[in-house]
Amino acid sequence: MDLRSATADIERYTLPRFLEADNISKMVSASVAASAYGIEIPRLQQTLMAMQAPWLDTLHIEQSIRGFVELQAIGQALNTLDPFGERLTTALRQGLGDMRDPITWTPETISDPTARTSVYIERGFQAELTNFPEEAFEESLERSGIIIEPPALVVRYSCPVPPSDNPELEAAFARTNVAHDWLQRFETYIRSFIDKVMTGAFGPNWMKSNDPGGLRDAWTAKKRKVEAWSGQDRPLIAYADITDYERIICNGKNWAAFERFFVTKENARESLQRISGPRLGTMHARPLTAEEVLFLQVEMHRFIKLTER
Repeated sequence: MDLRSATADIERYTLPRFLEADNISKMVSASVAASAYGIEIPRLQQTLMAMQAPWLDTLHIEQSIRGFVELQAIGQALNTLDPFGERLTTALRQGLGDMRDPITWTPETISDPTARTSVYIERGFQAELTNFPEEAFEESLERSGIIIEPPALVVRYSCPVPPSDNPELEAAFARTNVAHDWLQRFETYIRSFIDKVMTGAFGPNWMKSNDPGGLRDAWTAKKRKVEAWSGQDRPLIAYADITDYERIICNGKNWAAFERFFVTKENARESLQRISGPRLGTMHARPLTAEEVLFLQVEMHRFIKLTER
């Protein structure tokens, strides 16, 4: 997962027990992230001191604490703030980078994790968020509350190749890497979400009346090919991919149905844009970076919380 060289210098990472507790508290309280996300300082301090895996970079103590604090702050915020409200959206943009403008992914960039990371840093991603040894990064994600249970597989919306009816399906999911498992489940979840919202707003024939330009024809062609050999029926939207979701959600006629969830169109676009890089890397069998794991966990967390509205 983590392609950086942190493990080569593992000896320089430690637990912060050699620092006085009041010094740690001062650094945490002074953190920009603490005020940006509106987090609970005592809870964050407890998490910081409870870590088991060495995470504090003794050569860059302030940057290390700043990154750890922001990672924990993101987790607290995801679990307490409106997932697409202005406060969380603005704060995430400061830490994860501004992804509102489209990214042009070239074959060379897709195949090179370092090149993808450069794209994220150019957009403003703060490198200290993931500048930890792999074990510490994974533990900090778990303690932060960023990671939640993956969405259930919505079989009706899986696509374009239908899943097996074999009872070992879940075992097969477990054998895939975590990111691929999440993406498979997430895409069935978001297709189901879009279909439910659009049907509620425009009726069951929304794909005819609210097609944002040629999507229905493209999905129909895919559906015919798959059904010819599989014999399994799926709704048309099961043949959509991540670039289609934005076109549906942000379309002029459709936006009224989604505004209460995403608040602004740029919020929806930016969230899907953050997912696009990790998705391309995963689907092209390329290793993911720590940054991409963080993007996936944060943005899927936000989408899953939409169902609470």
